[in-house]
Amino acid sequence: MNAIDGTLVYKPKEFRFNGKTDIVALASSKLENYNLKDRLVILGNDSEARLEAINKGAGMYCCFLDRRN
Repeated sequence: MNAIDGTLVYKPKEFRFNGKTDIVALASSKLENYNLKDRLVILGNDSEARLEAINKGAGMYCCFLDRRN
């Protein structure tokens, strides 16, 4: 698996991806209204949302981290 100027942090034993992708801009409802099972999920820098995506069965997710200071 390749990353664009990034790091692969975790790779599950079994890769699950159904071909669907969600780009999630969080609102007050967080991820409760999203079906993320086996999908590619692109999130911002929100650690709670990342854990929730994993717990909801996301096949894989990408997280944006702004490293500019």
